[in-house]
Amino acid sequence: MSLTSGLHCPRTPLRRFLDRELGTGPKPLRESFRAQHATDQVLLPPPGVGTEVGTVGTAVDQRLRLAFTTASPLDSATLIGMAPAGHWPGPAGPAMRTVAHQPAAARLTETVHRLQLDNRSMPCDRTHEEEEDFARLLIAAAWYQVCARTPIGFAFTPLADTAREDPDAFTLDRLLSLPDPYMVADVAA
Repeated sequence: MSLTSGLHCPRTPLRRFLDRELGTGPKPLRESFRAQHATDQVLLPPPGVGTEVGTVGTAVDQRLRLAFTTASPLDSATLIGMAPAGHWPGPAGPAMRTVAHQPAAARLTETVHRLQLDNRSMPCDRTHEEEEDFARLLIAAAWYQVCARTPIGFAFTPLADTAREDPDAFTLDRLLSLPDPYMVADVAA
């Protein structure tokens, strides 16, 4: 007998429970929940972060994945996103491709292997500087993932904006300077 098969009969324990608890509809339950968890404060991202909260989540996911295995430091979504970024119109595309495929991918791979993130005999945390540098690399990789998932969204990332502004000055150092300090701190934490 499934739970839903007993809903039509008013004598089943589940139906009696639902009638007793929600007999007047979900409104009292919702009001009770809101009264118990009322807050007068709305939590918003700090200034300068905006919609980049999703990017931080992606970077944290990558960091956690790499704590379990470093067999593939660059995940497929990042690699897939690097290709269309490299074909972006104008000189920005080649600049993003050059930074992505040479120094960014190589540095991320080298950093993952150097830090031995999946080595259980080492402490989970690395030095603060190593974690911040690694966080910046992961955020940059997350921006390339945005390109794989939604090119329209990628057009508004700091990576794409900066590459369009000055493609000749778009280097790995410039890319790694883009993440907001709040974002870096969240990923490093």
